[in-house]
Amino acid sequence: MACQHLYKGSRRIVHPTAPNTNPYGGNITIVNQVHAIQEKLDPVSFVRPEEDALVIHLRLGDILENAQANVSDMLIAGADPGWKGNHRKGIKSVREFLENIHDSGAEKVRIIGGSHRRNMFMKSRVYAGCIYRAVQAAGYNVTMRIEGVHPDVDFYYISHAKKIVVSAGGYSNLMGQIAESRGGQIIGRKFSIHWAPKKKKKPRHL
Repeated sequence: MACQHLYKGSRRIVHPTAPNTNPYGGNITIVNQVHAIQEKLDPVSFVRPEEDALVIHLRLGDILENAQANVSDMLIAGADPGWKGNHRKGIKSVREFLENIHDSGAEKVRIIGGSHRRNMFMKSRVYAGCIYRAVQAAGYNVTMRIEGVHPDVDFYYISHAKKIVVSAGGYSNLMGQIAESRGGQIIGRKFSIHWAPKKKKKPRHL
């Protein structure tokens, strides 16, 4: 629900300093209103992360499953996502995640991930599991949730983070922007999304 309000305005031209908007034209005020309704109707599901926790969003699914690199290479050196127009090394290595955590100063780490395609999970589960175990071995208080939760619940949780690590992809990027609008901080790399303008249809001549 909430992210749809941002996508609906994604191609609308908006001045970058306009209030209550994100760079894609989505109305953050509407998202805040939706979130207020969600937390009132279902306070058990729609919860916020701890103030002192770093939230890491893992974009799983197609960008890992379709990547040319194997999981070992992803974990050691990072890799390019499996899509056209990809972000260079958009799949982060273990080392980059640990550097992000160190830079954040947080002792609590909350890993949230998921895929919008149910049949794409083989590389994703191994990758996410290894990231979790590496963070745990480094001595941090870490939890991970990658399946079984509605995207709106994850969107609410992540976009309320005070410190957040984002992944390549529009969904993660939007959550990072909303977190920033609420006073949060993106740790590490940002992955901007540039929407292609709609092509104008040529008029038919009779």
